[in-house]
Amino acid sequence: MIYPEKPDVPIRVKRLSRDAIRIFGKTIRRGFTNARLFSLSRSNTCFTGITTISQTELMQRIEADHAHLILDVRNPGEYKRGHIPGAINIPHDRLDSRLIEIVSHSNRDVVLYCGSGVRVDIAANILQSAGFSKLLHLEGDMNSWLRNSMPVAK
Repeated sequence: MIYPEKPDVPIRVKRLSRDAIRIFGKTIRRGFTNARLFSLSRSNTCFTGITTISQTELMQRIEADHAHLILDVRNPGEYKRGHIPGAINIPHDRLDSRLIEIVSHSNRDVVLYCGSGVRVDIAANILQSAGFSKLLHLEGDMNSWLRNSMPVAK
């Protein structure tokens, strides 16, 4: 079991318990506090599966202006180096404090992506806890998007 020793202290990867790593499936990134990790681990909706959307389907939606919200949960530096056209950037470790910016999309499709998929799991849980119900995970994330020479905005 995970207990928040110091609620506002960012978690360090070296201090994570086996339970924390198992909850997220992969190593937690910097920025999560012990209290937030504890609340995520106790959540009833912790990491329920989200639907995958193919790169081709997302491109068709972008071209038809039906993409709704494309959310890049990488850090701002990664976003500036290149992102999917029309995507907005809210890093996964700041999503809690910036939910107000996207709450109007809670009942619409929200496409999530990061570099390889690790941060999408964390972001999806936060969004599901906030009532977002139509989450889509971009197949292959940004790494695959770039490998397939899909369009990139800077």
